[in-house]
Amino acid sequence: MTFSTATIQGYVTFIKADTTPNTKRAVCNMLIAVPNKRNNMTTTDTYKVSVWDNQALSAAQYIKAERKQ
Repeated sequence: MTFSTATIQGYVTFIKADTTPNTKRAVCNMLIAVPNKRNNMTTTDTYKVSVWDNQALSAAQYIKAERKQ
């Protein structure tokens, strides 16, 4: 089995940790806003990211949803 890797650098605007009802696997869903450099940082691109199992537990513990004001 192969896995793909992507790196996204931005601001976490939403985070929710949960477990799946049937298999009891940990999942952490996040929205990440990335400033768009092509438009002089006036707009953002938003990405939906989900992490599973041990990564989900670590993300829920260490990542907080904070928006730069």
